[in-house]
Amino acid sequence: MDNTNPVELILFLKVLEILQEKVHIRRMGKKTSLDNEKKVIWRLNIDISVYRESIH
Repeated sequence: MDNTNPVELILFLKVLEILQEKVHIRRMGKKTSLDNEKKVIWRLNIDISVYRESIH
């Protein structure tokens, strides 16, 4: 079996999901509210900080 830490895997998938949302928002361009983009970036920052803490 693969010995990947399941928590790391879940976090990795989460980050991928959020990055996809960001790309989607960027594609939609000016139609998207700035508020929505800020929310995604904020979530991405939280996920990265949680991920960093789990590595240390």
